[in-house]
Amino acid sequence: SFRSRTDSEWAATPSAENRVATLEMRYRAESWTKERRVVAILVERGREELFSNMFFLITSALESSISGIDLLVLYRQRGSAEGRIGEFLNQVAPRVLFTENAKNDAVHLLSAFAYLVLDELRNRVAKETKEPWSIQRLRERILKFAVYVTTSARRLCFNAPKSFASTLDMLARVVRPPSALASREVAA
Repeated sequence: SFRSRTDSEWAATPSAENRVATLEMRYRAESWTKERRVVAILVERGREELFSNMFFLITSALESSISGIDLLVLYRQRGSAEGRIGEFLNQVAPRVLFTENAKNDAVHLLSAFAYLVLDELRNRVAKETKEPWSIQRLRERILKFAVYVTTSARRLCFNAPKSFASTLDMLARVVRPPSALASREVAA
């Protein structure tokens, strides 16, 4: 039973508020050809919470190959990776438009590079603002602006809102590479 676990039986987690316990069993549903390993995960939300969070991982991995806690870490990493892939597809959305493979490969490589640039910018903005940012939020709040464009025979004029200047200042602080900061401090 989860409730009878002693403090030493809870898995080591970064926060004492969210302790994790596992219980393993074997189960075979009627439609399955063989038994599967089921790892029940109980996440204690804190001493003051009435209900804890419980979920199950069903796997064919043997107990001898990976522990329940290590399996949980692996699934969380996998979920994080799947989230990044989904974000890439939703925000960068590479579109294959060519019949030639080389051009499609170039589109995918450039899209991957664009995602890496956006991800790095997101991480730097998050560090600067001390709050988490999604790529969608970054695009909508920082990179997208309503700009009125006027053209003449020799010029393009971009009329941006006043908030654009403050955003450019913030981006200049965030995007400046660390080596440029170091050389600027030495010169000063």
